[in-house]
Amino acid sequence: MKKLLFSALALVSINLILAQNSVTGTISGWQHSSADIVTGMQSPIAIGTVKDDGSFTLNLTPEFSDQTMKSIDEFNKNSEEWKTSVMTLEKAFTCYGDSLAVTNGNVPVIKLSNFGGYDLADPIEKKIHGSFMMVNTKGFAETYRSYGQYNAIPGYFLDWFYFAEPSSVFGECTTESYAVNQEETYKAITEYQLEFKAGWNLVQYEIAEIFTDKEGLTYALRTNYKTLDKLPEGVQYIYFEDQ
Repeated sequence: MKKLLFSALALVSINLILAQNSVTGTISGWQHSSADIVTGMQSPIAIGTVKDDGSFTLNLTPEFSDQTMKSIDEFNKNSEEWKTSVMTLEKAFTCYGDSLAVTNGNVPVIKLSNFGGYDLADPIEKKIHGSFMMVNTKGFAETYRSYGQYNAIPGYFLDWFYFAEPSSVFGECTTESYAVNQEETYKAITEYQLEFKAGWNLVQYEIAEIFTDKEGLTYALRTNYKTLDKLPEGVQYIYFEDQ
């Protein structure tokens, strides 16, 4: 599906790269030649490159926000069946039954990743090789990607959010949740400590505690969202081959 999408849509490049607006590192498990790092809600947008040795540069520029909004507008113009849009801050971070302290809740939320991952694409063959995540351990990345398997473990992944103006989300949500067996319950807690500045912001999604049911399945018991000033020590860049 990704290969079809990539071949059907033009790759949108972002220029004007500033050294202080980039992230560099080495992707573990990368075994291809050089490729582009791409993301985007609709049309793939090039946000960086990876070399054959796995070293990469991820570019953080204001142009990404404009390119994202433009790709959504173009998609909506050409789609008669359904429309898409960017979430606002108050809709992206909300509680059911509890209340959060949100400032500038109507500001659009522009995320750099797709579900925590960044696709790696061959610009010549126009296909997706796979994706990588910024995480503390490979094990956490594997369990986070195994949707619906109920094998959560403590750990985190990192993402980047762009905001046109300062905004924030603070507070805690508590949800009464059922285990798969429908016999055991637990209180899932999500805490938000998000202080966004205008421009790019580094955000950490962390499963801090887990709940284990009598069958041994595990669930996120306490989840934290917080903004960081810099990349944590020991962050890993883990590659997953496209299936």
